[in-house]
Amino acid sequence: MWYSVFLILFVFVLVVLRYDVAFGYIVELTPENFDESCVSRLCLVEFYAPWCSYCQRAETELVHLSQFTDMSNVTISKVDGSRWKLLRKRFLVSGFPSFFLIKETKVYRFVGSHKVEHLHSFVLNLTDAEELPRGVFENPLSTFWKMLSKLEDLYLKSAKWIRNSSLPVYGLAWITCVLLIAMLVVIGCLLNVVGSFRALKPENKRD
Repeated sequence: MWYSVFLILFVFVLVVLRYDVAFGYIVELTPENFDESCVSRLCLVEFYAPWCSYCQRAETELVHLSQFTDMSNVTISKVDGSRWKLLRKRFLVSGFPSFFLIKETKVYRFVGSHKVEHLHSFVLNLTDAEELPRGVFENPLSTFWKMLSKLEDLYLKSAKWIRNSSLPVYGLAWITCVLLIAMLVVIGCLLNVVGSFRALKPENKRD
């Protein structure tokens, strides 16, 4: 008898775990895992801010969206845009929440209502979709932006290593600090160039 009860509980736990993995799972993206998680696959990305009440309601819609059976091949993810500012700049995010669909080498901005049925139609049929330009500086998936993201990831890992390092203030720690400052200067200059380039291009007018 106890064996049967244990077997039933074991099967129940497996079913629950499988349900949690298959449904309602939203991937949290950072500069470290963004390109590996989204590039070369169908990926829906939400840029949010923890303090945004609209984002909290939108996340509920994302969870419902992930439960659709035809969403099994879609990576549903989110990015803290208030923290990862370079990722926010890559996608020209000006407000929260903002939704983007990455489909192979193309990126589409969602301009519709943040309801689950509208998001579902956006992913499957590109309804209420606005394709982002494909230029080197405009396309968030370009090699230029991937290189900047790798630099940012290297900076974050180096900064964490310095905080946790037991090395003295002089020596290698000073050299690392100088390298980090130089890296920040390079990233800042590149972002200024990109900002100037984008400002010179006329904006697409919406109907």
